[in-house]
Amino acid sequence: MIFSYGDNNNMKNTKTIKTILFVSLIAAMILPFSGMNFAEAKQVDDKSLVKEKIKDKMNKQADKDKKEKDSNTKYTSDEYGIPYNLIFEENGKLVVGIDAEKTKEFGKQYSKDDVKIDLDTTMDLDVRYYVFDREASLRAGDGMVHPDRLTESLATITVVKSGKIVTTGHAYALNESVAAGMYGTTTACQEVKITKDSNYSGAYADAAYGIDMNNNSSCNNSFINDSLRYNGNTYSVTYGTASDITLNKFIRMVGMKSGATSGYILDVDVTAKFGNDVLNDQVVGNYASQGGDSGAPIFSITGSSSVKLLGQHVGKACEVDLNSGTNFAQWCSNPQTGEGALTIFSPWDQVATHLGI
Repeated sequence: MIFSYGDNNNMKNTKTIKTILFVSLIAAMILPFSGMNFAEAKQVDDKSLVKEKIKDKMNKQADKDKKEKDSNTKYTSDEYGIPYNLIFEENGKLVVGIDAEKTKEFGKQYSKDDVKIDLDTTMDLDVRYYVFDREASLRAGDGMVHPDRLTESLATITVVKSGKIVTTGHAYALNESVAAGMYGTTTACQEVKITKDSNYSGAYADAAYGIDMNNNSSCNNSFINDSLRYNGNTYSVTYGTASDITLNKFIRMVGMKSGATSGYILDVDVTAKFGNDVLNDQVVGNYASQGGDSGAPIFSITGSSSVKLLGQHVGKACEVDLNSGTNFAQWCSNPQTGEGALTIFSPWDQVATHLGI
C-alpha cells in the first residue's frame, strides 16, 4: 500500500505504523534483559524452595528416626525417601548432603538426577555424602545457629562441659537465645541462652557458654559431657594445660563448616587484633578454617577413643604481633579479602579460666 502525504488519514496511519515499529524495536531490545532478570529472580526463588523442601523432608525423616527408635521398626528406602542431612550454598551453588549411613543401610546410592527428581527441580546442584547422626547427643564439633537461620552456621561448640555449651564469644550477645544443631545438619536440637562471656577486648580468650532452656525437638536432647564427634566416631575429652601448647605440635580441628582439618602450631603467646578488639597470649596454627568454625575444638588424639582439648578456634587475623607487644604487624597482603591472615586459637586453660569452669 502506498500512502500520500496529502492524505490526513494516510498520514495518521503512517504515524501509527512508525509508533508500532518504534515500540516493537524498544521491546525487542528490553525483553532479553528483562528475561535475564526474571530468570535470576526465578533461580533465587528456586534455591529458597529447594532449601524449604529439604528442611521439610528432614523434619519428617527425624520423626521417622524417632519412631524407628521407639518402636523398634524399620522403614524401607521407599517409605523413608532420600535421607537428606545437609543443605548449604557454596560459591552460589546449592550443595545437598545425604546421610551415608542410611544409604549404606538401604543399599542404595542416589545420583544427582535422583535428587533433582525428588526435589522437582532442574537447578544444577552438587550432591555429597556425609556421616552424621541426627539422633546423637550434642557434643564438641556440633554447630551453633540462629533458630530462624538454621542453614547458616555461625559458630561451633567447643565442648559440652557440666551441662554448659562452650562456644566462641564474638558470634553471640549475652542473654541471646540461639539454637544448637547437630554437626553438619540443619536440625536445631537445643534452645540455648548465652549466660556468660569473657571480656573480649584485652582478654585472653574469646569464649562464651550457654545453658539449655528447653527440650522441644525430635532430636535426643541429653548432653554427652566431655565428648567430641570426629570423623564419625565419639572420643572422650581430657583437658590440656599451658604446657601442652608447644611449637610444631600437630593439632586437629573439627568445625561446623570445614569439618575435620589439621595442621601445626606455628607460634605461641601472640597478641591478635580483630578490629578494635585485642586478644592476648593466643596461638597461631596453620589448619584450614572458614566462617562458621569459630569456637571449634583444637585437639590432639591421645588414644583410640580419647582426645586432649588444647584450645578454641577464634578466627583469622591480619594484625598480629608475634612478640606479644603493641606494634601489630600487618600479615594480610590484601586486608579486604583477608589474604595472608593468620589463624588464631585461644588455649583451653585461658577459656576455662575466663568462663570459670
